[in-house]
Amino acid sequence: MVILDRTPAAAQGAACSPLPKSPRFSWEVASPPSDPILPYLRSISRAMDELGTGPQYDTTALDRLKHYLTECIAKYGDDYQYSTDPRLLKIWILYCKSSNIQKNEPSVIDPWSPSTRNTLLEKINGGLRKFSGYYKSNKVYCGKVPLTSSLNVLRNKGIKLGGRKYQIKGSTGTGAFAKVYKATVDSNAEEMVALKIQNPSFTLEFYMYCQLDLRISDVERPSFGYAHEMHIFSDVSVLVCDYLPYGTLLDVINSHLVVGRYMDEVLCMYYTIEMLNMLETLHSVGIIHGDFKPDNILVCYPSGEITEDNFRSEKRVERNQGLCLVDWGRGIDLALFPSCTEFHGDCGTSGFRCIEMQEHRNWTYQVDTYGLCVVVHMMLHGSGMNVKKVPRIGGGYEWQPKQPFKRYWNVDLWQKLFSTLLNPPSNDSDVAALQSLRASFRQYMCSNRQLVGKLNQLLAKQKASLCSS
Repeated sequence: MVILDRTPAAAQGAACSPLPKSPRFSWEVASPPSDPILPYLRSISRAMDELGTGPQYDTTALDRLKHYLTECIAKYGDDYQYSTDPRLLKIWILYCKSSNIQKNEPSVIDPWSPSTRNTLLEKINGGLRKFSGYYKSNKVYCGKVPLTSSLNVLRNKGIKLGGRKYQIKGSTGTGAFAKVYKATVDSNAEEMVALKIQNPSFTLEFYMYCQLDLRISDVERPSFGYAHEMHIFSDVSVLVCDYLPYGTLLDVINSHLVVGRYMDEVLCMYYTIEMLNMLETLHSVGIIHGDFKPDNILVCYPSGEITEDNFRSEKRVERNQGLCLVDWGRGIDLALFPSCTEFHGDCGTSGFRCIEMQEHRNWTYQVDTYGLCVVVHMMLHGSGMNVKKVPRIGGGYEWQPKQPFKRYWNVDLWQKLFSTLLNPPSNDSDVAALQSLRASFRQYMCSNRQLVGKLNQLLAKQKASLCSS
């Protein structure tokens, strides 16, 4: 029978490490003929055998073990007759250890299952009303045109929400449950917003935007989009967001492919630094995006030229973002889950299922970092990423992209990026790894003044090309 030493692990982020076994307990102590503790010892022994040795435990057996321990201590723990009985002391020790197992064993949850979503909505609904811009009605939307109509029906139609009138001008994207339109505000052609119309109504995305407002610094906040209002009806919801006119990172990648080219490596490095900074910022405050892909990343352009100082500083010193991460419908707020929670759900997005999902293992931040690797691969190679297992020097194996790097690239930097992010040592926080990778790319960009000059030229050319198309 094995007792597990469940001392608290110094866990970072959302995971706890497996804990080592401790020596066996022996119950072989002389017992009187009518020993009331003996039946408990036998029951405890059976429960311990059923419990196993971890790191995964049978929770039913654990509950049964705690029941026997608790009942025995309640009956005989204060009985003077057994105060010197070494078996009771061992039962006390085992009770403490079993409590630590229950306390530190990671919860494993599918964050996107209907039951989990419903539980989260129940948890956050009461607090949503305190956020500015949140409007809820128990009635159906009563406008002249149903919001679930096609673009042809909605185009140039007026939609009144919260005292403002929006006029739909076009579509920016369509998903399984939501459609996103660009619209003018109060007949002002200069003021454009994005309206995300979802059926059935969905409030969790607005909650995620509010958490970003609360947790992200003012300098970094523009990298994650803004939601100004949320209008909830019984049949549909409308999220009013910023509209950015330059398209997505997927548009940029495709703009190179249509002319038979790949993105220049300097531009790839710039966007890689931006994405590493995004995930470092998010994960440091306990937020996971959950749907990190190029069509959810909007392109921005700095107000002035980028300088070497932009890369020398470890932290951003001004609002000068090159990318903006949007679409928070699959976002995960770790604060809503028990400490040490791990996840086992599948994102269901072809080409973006992290290795842990592919192997049916638990995951945390890998859902984002694998997405980053896929996006980088698409920028470099113009195609999605396939991975392979390769032997590692010293034993074991590691995951790598199947497609080789071109010899004239900075191969060491790219190999380090993929090796680090495709082979995380645990489900713990990845902030230090992201920070280190970003520093490596920043240092390279500062190593040659011509690189920054070339980057500015590429961005100017790209902006002119996409704006004219």
